[in-house]
Amino acid sequence: METTFSTNIREPMRVRFKTLDIDGQILRVAIRPGSSDILPLLVFNGIGANLELIKPFADELEGVEVIAFDAPGTGGSSTPKLPYRFPGLVRLVSKMLDEMNYGQVNILGVSWGGALAQQFAYDHPYRCNRLVLAATSMGSVAIPAKLSVLLKMASPRRYVQPSYMEKIAASIYGGAFRRNSRLIKNHSLKIRSPSGIGYYYQILAGAGWTSFHWLHQIKQPTLILAGDDDPIIPLANAKLMARLIPNSELRVIRCGHLFLLTRTKEIAPIVLDFLKDNQNRLTNPERNKTVVEVESTAETLEEEIEVTKPKAKKVRQLKTRKVTKSKSTESTGINTERVSSQNNESKNSDDTDNKITNVDSKNSEKVHIKLKTESGGATSESKPPEVK
Repeated sequence: METTFSTNIREPMRVRFKTLDIDGQILRVAIRPGSSDILPLLVFNGIGANLELIKPFADELEGVEVIAFDAPGTGGSSTPKLPYRFPGLVRLVSKMLDEMNYGQVNILGVSWGGALAQQFAYDHPYRCNRLVLAATSMGSVAIPAKLSVLLKMASPRRYVQPSYMEKIAASIYGGAFRRNSRLIKNHSLKIRSPSGIGYYYQILAGAGWTSFHWLHQIKQPTLILAGDDDPIIPLANAKLMARLIPNSELRVIRCGHLFLLTRTKEIAPIVLDFLKDNQNRLTNPERNKTVVEVESTAETLEEEIEVTKPKAKKVRQLKTRKVTKSKSTESTGINTERVSSQNNESKNSDDTDNKITNVDSKNSEKVHIKLKTESGGATSESKPPEVK
């Protein structure tokens, strides 16, 4: 059975919903057609999550064909009679692709779905072209979340009771959910409650499972996305995975567990660029490069340092550089260092340093920036240009 309707007002795209019977298992599948040469993107969703939750992110992947499905026991898919494991579910998904006449695809896995995506890439290396792992880990061999978080995740109650979701969302999802209660309500409206048995089957599918011992054998170009405020999957897991997967790169996002939903417009271009890159990353000397993305305008302002002279006008504004980190930039010759109360005495040296006091508008901490200019082998004092 197949139904179609448009879901994107900005650029109408007809999403096709299919109900497939794969070896007695009913799977609800959604296909958002694409118009580019990029291979279709198959999405593995998080535990208990129905495919509608990934729609905002899929809408931002312009031109890419996106395939999503409800895992057994969630959304519109039937609950299996017996529990299953990840390898068995991977075989089921492979048959689903055969049924719809898909060959090679790109894979994106979120959280629980990220573990399933790792298993798919390992079991079907020639069918998985590129791999995107978001907010996920290696399973049982990993840095675990706090016990209080794990206990809240142990049941589907948050999907069944919206009031409970609003109560615990900030503590389990972190990031923007800590500051914006409206996000929690909007998220709850899109949830289609999974069956209780189906949710516990998903937990059993990953119980004792780990990719630690074979993760180094994944050769597909892999993009790892992780939030720096993720209570469910601590950031250390992503860093470890980036070291184990030979052909990978890591992007650290200033957000929580659901950054694909809260930072959609920023993350989608990153994924698009990765999927469009057809070069072999095995020879890329910058693999495993870590990039910290800026979260929002408000947080960007927190990173803008206001440079002033005492009782004088503002003279310069340094952007996208944290004063808490000591770095040396060869091209500019600017060294930044934190000044403690014990190091306020001036140093006598052959070179004269022109010290400018940075005043952080947030915490009023002072930072001295030493500017050195050389003229004819001797060091002379120079003042930074005034900005009117």
